[in-house]
Amino acid sequence: MGDGEGPADSVVGAPQRRYAAAAVAAWARVGVPCDVAAALRAVVHPGRFEVFERFILDGAHNPHGAAALAATLASRGARPTLVLAVSADKDAPALVRALAPVVTHVIATRYQQERAMAPEALAAIVVRLGLTVEIAPDLASAIALTTGETLIAGSLFLVGEARALLCGAPTDPIYVTDPAARNLRV
Repeated sequence: MGDGEGPADSVVGAPQRRYAAAAVAAWARVGVPCDVAAALRAVVHPGRFEVFERFILDGAHNPHGAAALAATLASRGARPTLVLAVSADKDAPALVRALAPVVTHVIATRYQQERAMAPEALAAIVVRLGLTVEIAPDLASAIALTTGETLIAGSLFLVGEARALLCGAPTDPIYVTDPAARNLRV
């Protein structure tokens, strides 16, 4: 199930393809009737290599996730601008090291919660790792500094804000993660 192979096109990135393969194997093992091709075409994983216009949204909030994101970007030949916000308790240097080879430069920002690392502290890490960096106080300001393909990553909180700002997505995580909630009137 690789990129460009029909039904799996909506399953982007090696980790997601492995998860999809495991789900298909489980369906087959327990004998659940399923149109696998249709199921794979319908896959939606908000905030995981989610493309909206010129933006790629990916939570990538730990070194493993950042490495998987970097591999997906590299396989596509993409080198976007990175809008990055990280929680203060995360391994920001490892995130930046993983993404550095596949981005042109970084805009350090923050999401709107207390856990967010200050953009200035994040920028200092980026500079120590040899990348060009700009600082923006919030996501809207960071986006205003971008042109062309832009990756918004480093925190699921940031991606949630981006989905609301760019896509008009609901901010309630239950709505995003529970398909039954989409039928509720709020």
